[in-house]
Amino acid sequence: MSVVEVREDGPVSIISINRPDRRNAINQQVALDLQSAFAAFDASGQRVAVLTGAGEDAFSAGADFTDLPELWRCIPTVGITTDKPIIAAVTGWCIGGALVAVMACDLCVASESAKFSY
Repeated sequence: MSVVEVREDGPVSIISINRPDRRNAINQQVALDLQSAFAAFDASGQRVAVLTGAGEDAFSAGADFTDLPELWRCIPTVGITTDKPIIAAVTGWCIGGALVAVMACDLCVASESAKFSY
C-alpha cells in the first residue's frame, strides 16, 4: 500500500495521502512522495491537482511525531513548485502542517465535517 496515491480523472490529478489508520499524518515518506507526485504532475499534461486525504476522519493530522518529516517538502510554493492550480479537498480534521499546506493551495473546498486547527 502506497502512502500517497495518484489517480487521473481526465485533466485532473487526484493526489491522496493514504494513511487513514494514522489519520493521514505526514511522515518522512509521505512528504517525499507528495513532493514527487507534484513534480510528476507539474511535468505532465494534467491541468489541475486535487490534494486530499483517505477516509472520512481526517484530511491530515499534520506531522507524524513518530517519524518527523521535512514538512517544507509538501507545502505548495515551497517544496512543491508549479504554475498549475492546486485545490485542497478537506474532510475531517486538518491540523498543523497539513493546515499550512492547505493554506498554500490555490483553493480549499471543505466538507461540512471539516475542522481546522493549528
